[in-house]
Amino acid sequence: MARLTGQNKAKRLFAMEQLGDRFDRCIFETFEPRPGTEMALKMARDYCDRFEHWKGTSLMLWGRPGCGKTHLASAVAKELDNRGKTVVFQTVSELLARIRSTFDRDKSNETEQEIMQALLSCDLLVLDDLGAEKVTDWVQDVLFRIVDGRYRMTKPILVTTNLSPNDLPRTIGERITDRLLEITVPVEIKATSYRMELAKARAQKILREMREEEERNAAAAR
Repeated sequence: MARLTGQNKAKRLFAMEQLGDRFDRCIFETFEPRPGTEMALKMARDYCDRFEHWKGTSLMLWGRPGCGKTHLASAVAKELDNRGKTVVFQTVSELLARIRSTFDRDKSNETEQEIMQALLSCDLLVLDDLGAEKVTDWVQDVLFRIVDGRYRMTKPILVTTNLSPNDLPRTIGERITDRLLEITVPVEIKATSYRMELAKARAQKILREMREEEERNAAAAR
């Protein structure tokens, strides 16, 4: 019964609806496969389709910013949520800020214990953008408690990070990295930045419209 209570709290504290409109569009159907995303997309779909068969094994999606890590992680979270699993999706920096805010009871209506219970009891915990935050002793302590807690309970974590597995120890520490890599299948996304491709496409569109406008003005002047 305690497990159900913990999962109910997780759904209340970390409702998927809180992620916002942009994340609502991050589903498998809107993911645009590009060279370098094939393996990650295949693994993400299999993670959803055979979640129980993974038996608590975690998944790490890593690669350069904009390659599609967060979109795939969000797609997994939404798919499993739709299938009745309790999923918590949080950007690491936002999660740390949320835990830190509980220290001021006048401004927070939730406790650190409630948050930690939700993080440890959910079926899948998604930690987005691990390693981007400034690491202090407190940050390392919190991250270790989360990772180690799920490690001991054989509960999976889906991690996205801009760092390679070899670079993680220098950023989040060896203890956390060691726990994480023992239970994780790391998958590199080798695609270029989708955001950069969109920016280039917008620039090309504007330049094309400017040239067309100049040509129309020149034709009208003749």
